[in-house]
This record gives sequence, structure tokens and C-alpha cells, in this order.
Amino acid sequence: MSLSGNVAKALASVLALLLITVIWWLVFFSPKRDAIDAAKAEKESAALREETLRSRLAQLNEIKDNELSYLFAIGQMESSIPATPQADAFIEDITFLAETTGVELSAITLTPPVADPDTGGFEVPVSLSIEGEYFEVLGFLYGVEALDRLVRVDSIGLNPLPTPDAVQVEEPSGDDDGTGDVTEPRVRANADLLAVDITMRIFTRSPAAGSSAGNATTVPPSGEPVEDGSGGEGI
Repeated sequence: MSLSGNVAKALASVLALLLITVIWWLVFFSPKRDAIDAAKAEKESAALREETLRSRLAQLNEIKDNELSYLFAIGQMESSIPATPQADAFIEDITFLAETTGVELSAITLTPPVADPDTGGFEVPVSLSIEGEYFEVLGFLYGVEALDRLVRVDSIGLNPLPTPDAVQVEEPSGDDDGTGDVTEPRVRANADLLAVDITMRIFTRSPAAGSSAGNATTVPPSGEPVEDGSGGEGI
């Protein structure tokens, strides 16, 4: 056999081996590798989903553990920022506070709610006038701060009453015969009396149905609410 014939046979063998290798790669190995890569990608995706679900489950468990705290906070919000202005209830709270602290409530005015674009809620401007001694006024202001309703005080104006004469005030004193309280006069100097004008705001999550921007609800010293404006229902 000649040398050229041997070379030709060797080249043919090499080409056949290469062809077999290519066929094996295309038919067997390449699909297997693609399947392995797909399986790895699915495994990584499943691990990511599991981590997300575990994180979500931890958040739900935390919410469950703090359910009472959340319900309490919701209840506080209902009291501090109610769904409607509840002007009558606020006036009753202020009137009761004035009576318990000893100040005289001269007037209280609530104007219709004004939208707050920053919070999406509504503000109800309030102005009121009271008269009383320094510590009575101080007790009233502390009482306003302690109300369940969220109140923001914007300004406080203090002025001594100009009346020159002393004022005689009747108040309960000790029982002298065991049958109950008796009333004795107490003289209070006008220099101790203050006239106080307060502007504040209360908050609500929605305006009252049928409220009119041109009217305000005012309570004069008689305690009967009146409307300030031309027509409409007020708050």
C-alpha cells in the first residue's frame, strides 16, 4: 500500500471521528446542557420566590402579633381625627372643660372644614374666648392638650380684664352642720382675671355633608348655637 493511500485513510478516519463527535454534541450533549441550565435557572427562581414568601410570612406574623396594638392605634385615630367634623361633640367637650376648670366660656366659633392638600384630610378652624384666673386658664389649656380630639393651638392672646372693682364670686365651701355644702361668697380681685382669645384647629378625614363655606357655627355665652353667615347649614 502506498504512503498516499495510508494518509487518505487516516484523514478519512479523523473526519469520521469529527463527524461522530459533532453528531453526539448536537444530538445528546447540547440538549442535556440546555436542560441543566434551565433546571439551574428554575432552582434559583424557586429559591428567590421562597425567600420572598418567607419575608412576607414574617411580616404577616408580625402584624398578627401586634394586632391589638394596631386596633388600639386605629381606635385612637378614630377619636383624635374622626371621619366627620363632629362639631357638636367638640363644643360639648370644650364647654365641659370650661366648667370643670372654672373659666367662663364667652364664645366658641367653628368654621367649615378646609381641605389640607398635604395630608388629604380637612382642618376645622376654631376660635374661642374665655375669662378666668391665671391658674384656671392654665388648667383649661392643659385640658385642651389632654382632649382625645387632636387639637393644634395656633395662637393665645392674654389680656387682663379692665374692670376696676373687685368681683364677688360664690363657690361651695365646707359643711358646717353635716347636711351638705353651703355657699359662701369669695372676693376675687379683677387684677387676677384674664380675658383669653385662642385660635386653634381640629382635624377630620372628610367634610360634613351639606357644609357651607360661607357659614360658621358660633356658641355665645348662652350656650345656644347660632349661624354666622348668609344661609346654609354650617358645620
